[in-house]
Amino acid sequence: MAIVILWGTSHNGGITRTWGFCDWQNAAYLPVRNTHPIITVTFVDHPIEFEFVSRIFASLAVVSTASLVATVVIGMNVDVNDRFDDWKKTRSHESQQRLEKESSAKSTHMMCGVATAIGVLLVSSIAVTYFIGTSRWCREVIEAYSLESDWAARSQSLKRRAFHWALTSMLTVMVIVVFGAAADPATGNSQSESWVVPHFTVALLGVALIGWCFFAMWINILANHAIIASVMNRVEEIREQGDRAV
Repeated sequence: MAIVILWGTSHNGGITRTWGFCDWQNAAYLPVRNTHPIITVTFVDHPIEFEFVSRIFASLAVVSTASLVATVVIGMNVDVNDRFDDWKKTRSHESQQRLEKESSAKSTHMMCGVATAIGVLLVSSIAVTYFIGTSRWCREVIEAYSLESDWAARSQSLKRRAFHWALTSMLTVMVIVVFGAAADPATGNSQSESWVVPHFTVALLGVALIGWCFFAMWINILANHAIIASVMNRVEEIREQGDRAV
């Protein structure tokens, strides 16, 4: 999905078309025109601060993705299946020591995998919770002030898209965990060695897919910020008109 964002500042009223992301320090953006595959965002003259949610999500997403990569790197140095087969054949003290050492590395990999999987679920849940709350807020404010219903429809559309990406990231990390369990001889799977390469392949593809899901959710959050900014600006205009009337 190509993302084109129109951004500018209130100093000269100019607009610069660029490939990039909104500068929320200099301008607030409204409204989102969801013409697939391009999202166009325009701006108003005064800033409204909404960037903290996107910053928190982006930070957690980066940490979670980095943890996934680190877990894969740790797993690349684990070869417990060969050590287990060697121990079964020789039953020697040396082979047992090598197996215990490799099992320790495997345990580290597994604990990192579990913690990282929980992190992925947490980041995805944050996005889901955010869209549940903001889409409802948007609908209620629009109804209360009799604003254009198109804003609420756009917010709902972004929420549905974000839900799809969140569910994809959750299911992907669960698939990686399942493949990892299949590759572990401690589970009693006699064919665990044959699952090592599939687990590694699924992990690499899964990390890339989860990273893309996080990016897509973040883009949707930015677009939803623009809608919220539009609604709040319109509400502010209505309130100012009411104050002048009084």
